[in-house]
Amino acid sequence: MKIVKRVVYGFAGLIVSIGIVVFVYLMHLAPQYEGVLQLKGIQDSVEVVFDEYGIPHIYGKNEEDIFFALGYVQAQERLWQMELIRRVSVGRLAEILGKDLLETDKFFRTLGLDIYARESARNLSQNKESPVFKNTQAYLDGINSFQEQGSTPLEFTLLGIKKTPFVLEDVYSVVGYMSFDFSMAPDTDPLMTFIYEELGKTYLQDVPLAIPIDTEWIKHHRVKDSMRHIFRNQIENQIEKIHTTLPIPSFKGSNSWVIGGKKTKSGKVILANDPHIGFGQPCTWYEAYLECPSFQIYGNFLSGFPFPLIGHNTRIATGLTMLENDDMDFFREIINPTDSLSYLYKGKWLPLVQRSEIIQIKDTEPDTIQIRATHHGSIVTSFFKNMTNAPISFWWAYTHLPNKILEASYGLAHVKNLADVEKHAAMIHAAGLNITYGDSSGNYAWYSAAQLVKRNKESLPILFLNGSDGEDENTEFYPFTDNPHSINPPWNYVYSANNQPESHNGEYHWGYYIPEDRAKRIVALLDNKNDWDREAVKQMMLDQTSPVAKDMIQNLLPFIASTTNPMEMKAKAILENWEGDFAPLSPAPTLYTKWMYNLYSLTMEDELGYDKFAVFMKTHIRLYMMNQLLKNSASPWWDDVITQDIQETEEAIIQKAFQVTLLELESQFQTDIANWHWETVHPLSLNHLFASQPLIGKILNVGTFFIGSGEEVINNMAYTPNKEGIYAVAFGPSARRIIDFSDIENSMSVLPTGQSGVISSPHYSDQTSLYINGKWRKMIMKKENILHKRVLFIQAK
Repeated sequence: MKIVKRVVYGFAGLIVSIGIVVFVYLMHLAPQYEGVLQLKGIQDSVEVVFDEYGIPHIYGKNEEDIFFALGYVQAQERLWQMELIRRVSVGRLAEILGKDLLETDKFFRTLGLDIYARESARNLSQNKESPVFKNTQAYLDGINSFQEQGSTPLEFTLLGIKKTPFVLEDVYSVVGYMSFDFSMAPDTDPLMTFIYEELGKTYLQDVPLAIPIDTEWIKHHRVKDSMRHIFRNQIENQIEKIHTTLPIPSFKGSNSWVIGGKKTKSGKVILANDPHIGFGQPCTWYEAYLECPSFQIYGNFLSGFPFPLIGHNTRIATGLTMLENDDMDFFREIINPTDSLSYLYKGKWLPLVQRSEIIQIKDTEPDTIQIRATHHGSIVTSFFKNMTNAPISFWWAYTHLPNKILEASYGLAHVKNLADVEKHAAMIHAAGLNITYGDSSGNYAWYSAAQLVKRNKESLPILFLNGSDGEDENTEFYPFTDNPHSINPPWNYVYSANNQPESHNGEYHWGYYIPEDRAKRIVALLDNKNDWDREAVKQMMLDQTSPVAKDMIQNLLPFIASTTNPMEMKAKAILENWEGDFAPLSPAPTLYTKWMYNLYSLTMEDELGYDKFAVFMKTHIRLYMMNQLLKNSASPWWDDVITQDIQETEEAIIQKAFQVTLLELESQFQTDIANWHWETVHPLSLNHLFASQPLIGKILNVGTFFIGSGEEVINNMAYTPNKEGIYAVAFGPSARRIIDFSDIENSMSVLPTGQSGVISSPHYSDQTSLYINGKWRKMIMKKENILHKRVLFIQAK
């Protein structure tokens, strides 16, 4: 017995000892929030005051020093995230994450974003005296200073990653990933081409390629001056796989609106913004306040990028959403049958550009790929397996024009008035952005910032184009003055919800615009109220009602015949009285979402097959298409092509989808329909990349939360409807910001997790409870208003 006790005590002691060692190790990794640092590369002393949420308030005597300090303190919280994001667009993930990321690396290396990043860095380096170059380099010096002096992140140790210096091209790599991730063309264009060429024009007629003319537009205003039976294993959509294997969150959409003084209680402008991005830990944004005699900004920063993409100070505020314009095209090329190294263009055989790329892979031999390119861009045929044998090249405005995003973002952080905003917004060529603006003088504006492509009016850029005859060539862009925009409009607000803007020059630009759901709700709320204040804007940002979902149900219910079935009667009654509110305890959103999935599945999966249907469900077109189909009872989509002896009707498909929905939900819940609560099927997971690892995942994951709100409501907690009936949140507000010029010091924000990506930091997840419960914290600028101050002094060594 004594021996057993000794073994038990010894084992317990070992566990305690290991626990102590792990605890000490993790605490060693914790960021430094107080004390004195002596660092090389800084010119003068900098004071970094951390507030109670770990947000640094950086005070220095010149810009270079405060950007150096920003790089250092951001790296001590987010070095792992910086490392991941700089690797994505240049195809260097397999080096650290292994062969599962090889196809992703191949794709990005094929696009040549690494080459474009190096070219952009060389161009900026030609003017080393510019403040953009100096401050960017200071920021990188700060990151590298932490790498030299600070601790090594846990993830680096677990994966065996060696720290290497951050250089200027890494900044452009961050931009490359962000720009590519904004676009929907790689998912959408191949699918639309398949429908057009394999199913026929009649099927494409009910696919909303252009935006309906009666939808909610962003208003413009300016002050004067045979493959039907396709089964799962026969189609592989490599682009979709690339998106799903990326180890960092995707940029998806956003809301922003600015309310003019005539519609606010105070008479001052209020700006609201909540960029929609995939969730993860660490979260996307890093907040910081920077101040020196010539500069002041409270900004939201991406890891590895020196200047804030959104920010404010006492005079101005900017917001950001995705424009959703189409700046990518796929071209079918013709290769010379007698010379595989040349291609046809306007009657001439031109030489293909060739290069080889070596991709390093963790724990195995490197892979070498051969890349060919036409003047349109790289040939990417291998990423559309089983779809076409024709060489497909990829044209992207982003890589065909000089990159001025650093100059633009630096300028936008320094704007003093409307003219400055317009000047710097005009520098952005891709990806397309909506920039919203408000200031203390009462101005409010929205600009679509992109180089919009001037296309052949006969072209359908949502399909694969003809690369050989030159008819579909993209050689011109509209001037920035022709871009849609609105400056101090008489309706007293501006907004963007990724929906299509009105035209300024009579040209409606191709894009992947999100439907009117959020836009319609935003406009309705803003139009009907003239006494907005910060509290009312808070409630608006948390709004979870979809007028479009309500209208959809009212259009579908007349197809459901009278019934004596108790469950069908209850379901109809619930939906008839539903106002489109995705409340956590309501069964109506559960019924609606499953019904919509089954309706699409019964309508389209027989033609598309399993994999292409799954891709379709993730595109923006799915958000429009049912409204389009309901207007055409003769659409070929309604017929199930597998039942060749039966012609299914619109009514039959809608009724069958409703019945299948109730049977599946009854099996899923095994309880009364009143208990089919929306929150039980709508989880939000705030997980680390190592989420699936048994022990470390539990430590690093912030948690899973069952929530209300839904897809394409203002508080957009988006998901993809699916057969399983669990709608995990894919993306949503990556930050909620309200800038109120009547009380600028009490402007509000909240992040989904926290400032830090280091598990031993007290700010790893200290905002999660606020975020989940719809609460906020202050964005403080005045040093004297910071509570629970911790001060880190950085001095020149």
